[in-house]
Amino acid sequence: MDTLVQVRLREGASAHLLIHVEVQARPDAAFLKRMYTYHCRLWDRYGRHDRQVIHVAVLTRSAAHAPTLAFRDAPLQAVAGSAGMAFAVLHLLAWRERRDELLGMARHNPFAVVVLAEIDSAAAGGPETRLARKTRLLCLLYEYTYGDADVNRLFTFIDGVLTLPRVQARRFNETVDAIEKEYDVAYVTSVERIGIEKGLAQGRGEGRHEGLRQALSSLLERRFGPLPTHARERVQTASVDTLQIWLLRVLDAAKLDDVFED
Repeated sequence: MDTLVQVRLREGASAHLLIHVEVQARPDAAFLKRMYTYHCRLWDRYGRHDRQVIHVAVLTRSAAHAPTLAFRDAPLQAVAGSAGMAFAVLHLLAWRERRDELLGMARHNPFAVVVLAEIDSAAAGGPETRLARKTRLLCLLYEYTYGDADVNRLFTFIDGVLTLPRVQARRFNETVDAIEKEYDVAYVTSVERIGIEKGLAQGRGEGRHEGLRQALSSLLERRFGPLPTHARERVQTASVDTLQIWLLRVLDAAKLDDVFED
């Protein structure tokens, strides 16, 4: 488990809860099997008579993506798997009808901001609508006076979930730049995006190849930590055109291998 915390119940007794939260964004026929596998592994490694394993499945997209029809009956319910285990199911998009409530909670609860970003990402609308939603969420981070560390983490999440086409992304970066100057706060994500655009727009001057290699290595390490040897070798031997492609992929890659996929 990521975290094991001892809690005290309202009645005064202590308890150990193993809480497994599985976030699912895409249809997956093996979802129930995977949940059951996690259940067995958790009990095998951590299970004791005084511990309870609690599973929660968070479905971030439409109910049509749910792995079983039973998931569509209610926003939150217990669903029995094929081997008798049960877990709670939360449809994140059910909060679309409770947006005002989310906005109120977001003042003190960063997870409400995360849900708002996910809802806005799944909602219909063109690039201009998406830009307006992303800008509105950015403004919330300042209005609610989150701490610097929380603002940076939430900004990075919003920036990754609500991606924009190049034209709207440039306008968003300009908005971020204006807000940064007003509040005297710097965001790594916006700086990275602006830096990449400037780097790709440069002419093929002397040393550009090495500059692209250094820029890509720096961004990869910032996103994914120290680079393994095979990744460094690929960066060093890649052509200018390939480095440009990989630089753009860094912005939205979920893992290191996504950058280098053929």
